Amino acid sequence: MFSKQQLKLLKSLKIKKYRHAHQLFIAEGKKVVAELANSPIEIESMLISEDFLAKNEHPPVDSTSIQIVSNKILAEISGQSTPDGILALAKMPQYDLPQLPTHQWIIVLDHLQDPGNLGTILRIADWFGIEHVICSSNCVDVYNSKTIQATMGAIARVKTHYTDLNAFLSNTTLPIYATAMAGQSIYQLTELQPGIILIGNEANGIQQPYLDMSTATISIPKRGGGESLNAAIATGIVVSHLLNTH
Repeated sequence: MFSKQQLKLLKSLKIKKYRHAHQLFIAEGKKVVAELANSPIEIESMLISEDFLAKNEHPPVDSTSIQIVSNKILAEISGQSTPDGILALAKMPQYDLPQLPTHQWIIVLDHLQDPGNLGTILRIADWFGIEHVICSSNCVDVYNSKTIQATMGAIARVKTHYTDLNAFLSNTTLPIYATAMAGQSIYQLTELQPGIILIGNEANGIQQPYLDMSTATISIPKRGGGESLNAAIATGIVVSHLLNTH
């Protein structure tokens, strides 16, 4: 029986402070739930709507903690406008900020605010085999429902860390490639050492103190009339090129 207390808890997880107080988050959709179930992230329980059960003979994963709920209840919990009918309640993984290896690329984000951008950047990192994404403490929450949806399961594999970016960049020995409109074209770069790809805020870019710490400022040359690129699109272009240049 699905209780009022359970409903209250799950609805509260739409708000960041309650997610972090309980160290729990909700993931939605068959693909994302299946990816989480096949990862080290611990799933506490799974909810399936009556409609989902009618359309699917089996849930995407085997679990003894599956609860069937009404479509109305699942819609109340869901962060999506059109719920898929399945969601998982999962524990937030605890990742230590790693000693970063000198042979790997790292994506670092300064004050990124759009949940869809963060989720897509995790998906990009996953595609290119980048294991760690490091966020400034004022970045959007990776456990926002829109972020998780945009990762398309990458949240199960890419480790996301939040830290004081000033201290982190001040202490790193890795080269820092900071994206900036006035930077050197990425297509002019040769013989790069793997390091940090620094991406800035959607509206204001990278803060000047972090630009001053960079090894190089880099840019994607413009050929048309657009004012700027979406942060996630720019990240994909830069990552694809840099990883195939070094």
